[in-house]
Amino acid sequence: MVAGGPALWLARDGERPVGTVGLWRADDQPAGEAHLIGMWVSGGERGSGVAEALVAALVEHARGEGVRRLTLDVARENLRARRFYARAGFVPTGQTGAMPWDPSCVELRMALDLG
Repeated sequence: MVAGGPALWLARDGERPVGTVGLWRADDQPAGEAHLIGMWVSGGERGSGVAEALVAALVEHARGEGVRRLTLDVARENLRARRFYARAGFVPTGQTGAMPWDPSCVELRMALDLG
């Protein structure tokens, strides 16, 4: 963890990294909210449970930190990721925006209420 930065999780198979995910609390986010960032799973590991394990670890940590709502942004065109997050309990909020690195791409906001 970097002081003031995101909490990061790394999944490994021996010495080989197979996935990462991060938890970010932006200064402008409402209290009790955090943002899932940087989700990546190695192509050879997709469908093996790595993504599910990373999200479960992040959610458990977030709950322990008092996070009540977890949000994420996903590319509208990335149907596989959208379906994965929906299975994990995230629902679309109706908020959209342009991807910072490609304004022609649209990102969708999804949220998971942690209760």
